[in-house]
Amino acid sequence: MSKTVKELADELSVSKQTIRYHYRNIPDKYVVKGQDGVIRIDPIAEGIIRNKVVNGRHKNTGKYTDKDSGLTGKEKYEDQRNILVEQSTLTLNFFRYLIKVVRLIPVLRETSTSLMPA
Repeated sequence: MSKTVKELADELSVSKQTIRYHYRNIPDKYVVKGQDGVIRIDPIAEGIIRNKVVNGRHKNTGKYTDKDSGLTGKEKYEDQRNILVEQSTLTLNFFRYLIKVVRLIPVLRETSTSLMPA
């Protein structure tokens, strides 16, 4: 979901002016002005701004990068998105398994009582 300048500034612990400074160089397609007049920043632009604020620019390529991974803002965004999809899938599979176990409890209780000597 798109964030406002204030939300992103608060999250990164920087001023709104810092965010505005960095988003001036972001392509217009990633910056959307809502009907309420509030500027909203696309998640891809957020990744670029976040990388610039937190990590700065890569000295050799001039691209916005994460110094540890070497990924550009868009690549990092895609990487994070893939991790979230995988995490969601694992969570869903866990809950499916848990439902099966809960459904087995009455069967196990019945089986264990019928196996006990009288």
